[in-house]
Amino acid sequence: MAVGVLAPPDAPNSRGLVAAAVCDGVSSVDFPELASRAGADAALTRLLHPQGPDMWEAVAEAAAAVAAVDAGDVRTPPSCTLVAAVVRPVASDSGTEITVGWVGDSRAYWLAAPDASEPASLLTVDHSWAVEMVSAGVLDMDAAMADRRAHAITRWLGSGGVPEPDLVTVRPAGPGLLLLCTDGLWNYLPDAGDLAGVALPAFAVGGPLAAVRALTTLA
Repeated sequence: MAVGVLAPPDAPNSRGLVAAAVCDGVSSVDFPELASRAGADAALTRLLHPQGPDMWEAVAEAAAAVAAVDAGDVRTPPSCTLVAAVVRPVASDSGTEITVGWVGDSRAYWLAAPDASEPASLLTVDHSWAVEMVSAGVLDMDAAMADRRAHAITRWLGSGGVPEPDLVTVRPAGPGLLLLCTDGLWNYLPDAGDLAGVALPAFAVGGPLAAVRALTTLA
């Protein structure tokens, strides 16, 4: 189960920030939805802290919240992946800065508008078996993704996990959409350009909800 939460620009204490977090419960554990809810809420709360966002602390607090979930007497405690982002204006050049942090295989994409000077792109690198095999030169991506272990994650929030995030900060050169998603979407359409081709036309007609509906309908 995936959980996404968003704070609009006029949210209390946001100071012009927009923050979002998406967690995806690990399917092989008990009550993964509890981990997703706890992790997303904790990350977002820290990212909108009055003293300013801190992605490292947001991930640490999300991991602590997941570890503290009381799911009763279960064999496998709840756990989840996380991808979170903060979008803020850059006063010096009237641009926008995006900081993304992630643990696991939930992804962030920048879907650049067709008239932008840059292509749509994947901003994150999965913490997964498939990616590690490709990085080590053992398999190519097609062979790795065809393996039954392809989606096995190597980092997660929760019992036995490694909650160490990777971070990236980008300043888009033009307009576009920031997409945070789980493998429930990208497994079916992993290419950033293809995602942009679905999301951007829908957004132009009906805004964010129309883009979300188009993507979830596809998945």
